Amino acid sequence: MQVNNENVYLNTPFNEKDIAKSLGARWDMTRKQWYVLPDTNLKLFEKWLPTSQTELTGEPESEATEPCLNAKISKPQSHDAALCSVQGVFL
Repeated sequence: MQVNNENVYLNTPFNEKDIAKSLGARWDMTRKQWYVLPDTNLKLFEKWLPTSQTELTGEPESEATEPCLNAKISKPQSHDAALCSVQGVFL
């Protein structure tokens, strides 16, 4: 399932770059940062995932980009739950 269509940028220390690369991370020469494609299994990259929406997409947090805040707790959508788990919120 594809949560969004944006790459997920990682906080990968230099000494761990080869591990991230072997798991499928790619190097963005413009941003000088490792990333994975949106449909990647993020469990493999948990230790390098960003801790905020700004780090995740490069965009500041807003109501429009925070489906966790808009998700109905009684009936969360599967795409909301997947994105929320990436952001550290579990429904």
